Amino acid sequence: MISLEKNELSRLVDEGYSFMIQVPSRPKWYGLKTRSILEPRKFTIHEPTLAILDRIARESIDIILDEEALKNSGADTIQEAKAMALKHAKRCARILAIAVLGEGIYKQKILNNGGVSYREDRVRIERLATLFEHYIKPSKLVELFGAIIATMNLGDFIYSIRLIQTQRTAMPHRIEEGLED
Repeated sequence: MISLEKNELSRLVDEGYSFMIQVPSRPKWYGLKTRSILEPRKFTIHEPTLAILDRIARESIDIILDEEALKNSGADTIQEAKAMALKHAKRCARILAIAVLGEGIYKQKILNNGGVSYREDRVRIERLATLFEHYIKPSKLVELFGAIIATMNLGDFIYSIRLIQTQRTAMPHRIEEGLED
């Protein structure tokens, strides 16, 4: 069972997670009338680079869910949930847009010294976030955030940090350790 789970996670990280939503297409002419129709559009969430991992973390760090307020609100639980939706819906759409765009959120510029400068394309992020805000439902959002967390591969990231921490060769050792006054 664990090997199946590892294989599925590995496939998800390697191939990404694809999903489709219905989005409006350009108006089509039918006789004398124009009609907007919805067409399926495919998006894929791939394993993020470290820059995208950092950007998703920066965006999601401000999402604070007050469990106590939800539990203790009694009859006002719905009102509290609506307030949280109002506060975090756009941010959730933005996180999803960043995960889908990946490195595409950055505009690259080659510098004179041969270096590369990266500038965030906020217009592109906001355009896709607005699309998601209007066409992603909460039931789909749960599924997509699960895919984002899985493709972020945080387990390997934490393992890498642990590996670096234990492999520090220049870490000072105190000679006085263990000696008592």
